[in-house]
Amino acid sequence: KINAEPISGAGPVLEIGNADGSVVKGLAIYGDDHTPVASVTIVNSDDVLFQNNYLGFDSSRTYINTPTDLSIEVTNSDNLTIRNNYFANPILVETTDGIVIDTNEFDLSNTPSNAFGILLDGSTTNSIIEKNEINNIANGIIIEDSDSLNNKLSQNTGTTSSLMVDLGNDGETVNDLDDVDTGENNLQNKPEITSAQYNNTTRTVTLDGSL
Repeated sequence: KINAEPISGAGPVLEIGNADGSVVKGLAIYGDDHTPVASVTIVNSDDVLFQNNYLGFDSSRTYINTPTDLSIEVTNSDNLTIRNNYFANPILVETTDGIVIDTNEFDLSNTPSNAFGILLDGSTTNSIIEKNEINNIANGIIIEDSDSLNNKLSQNTGTTSSLMVDLGNDGETVNDLDDVDTGENNLQNKPEITSAQYNNTTRTVTLDGSL
C-alpha cells in the first residue's frame, strides 16, 4: 500500500524509469495531500507488467480523494501490459508501440479531468485496448495523433456521456465508402449492424452487418 498523503510536490508517487522488465502488482496508491500530474509514470521502460493495482482506491475499492489528473502516464515505453487494475483517473499513452491495456475497470466519477478514460497520443502504434470497463466520463478512448496507427480497440464497455471511441478528439467520425481516408488509426470505419437474431437452442446471437 502506498498512501500519498505524506508526500509533497508535483512528482509522481511511483516512477518507473529506464527499468525494462519491471513488474508492479498488488499496490494501492491513494492520498489527499499530493497533487502530481500522474500517480504513476512509466518512462523509457519496455516490457513492464502493471497488474492488479488500485489507483485512487484502497484494496477494498473504496475511493479515497486523490486529486491527480492521471492514474498512469506512459512515455517512450514499448510492449507494456496494463491489466486488471482499478483506476480513479485516466491513462495517457504517448510515443509507445505494442502496449496492451485490457480488463481494467475505470470509475472516473471523481477525476478532476472529465474528458477521457484512455488517451493515445504522440505516435502510439500497434496497441491492443480491449475488454476495459470505462464509466462516468465524457469519452472512453481517444486517439489524438494522426501518427497513432494500427491500434486495436475491442470489446470496451461502460457509461460515457459522449463516445466510447473518438478518433481525432473531434467528435464522431462518420463512416466513408471503402474506408479510404487517413488520420488517427486511419479513421477506421465502425461496424454497421443491420440485424441481430438470437437462437434459443444454441443460445447464440447471429449478427449481420458490414465493416
